Amino acid sequence: MELPPSGRIMTLSEFVTDNDVKNGSCVRVLGRVTSWSVTSLMWTMEWHGKTAQVDASKVSWTGAAGTGEEASLSSNRLLGSLIFVIGEARIDPDGRKIEARVVIDAERSVEYTSGNLSGEGPKRRVFVW
Repeated sequence: MELPPSGRIMTLSEFVTDNDVKNGSCVRVLGRVTSWSVTSLMWTMEWHGKTAQVDASKVSWTGAAGTGEEASLSSNRLLGSLIFVIGEARIDPDGRKIEARVVIDAERSVEYTSGNLSGEGPKRRVFVW
């Protein structure tokens, strides 16, 4: 995979290609939140040891069940948080869209895996493309 020109913003589906998923690669991306607002989320992400800035402004909010986190979308405390894309990505039937779950750890202390995404706890945020 080639990195984009310097400063170019990529979407997740550009960064993690259809072939990465079809070939069985585990989509597990680690990044940090660089800016955050209700309408925009950007971070620097790493994939196979390479980095690129990603625009994830089209994520849909699901929140953690029963925590009322929907009200804290613009929280500045997310800046610098760790981001994990869990290895359960899939391609829709037409092969043009990748769906993946993204977890932001606001406390920078927990490494999430596909086995503990139950949605419990006030610091867990899950997004779905």
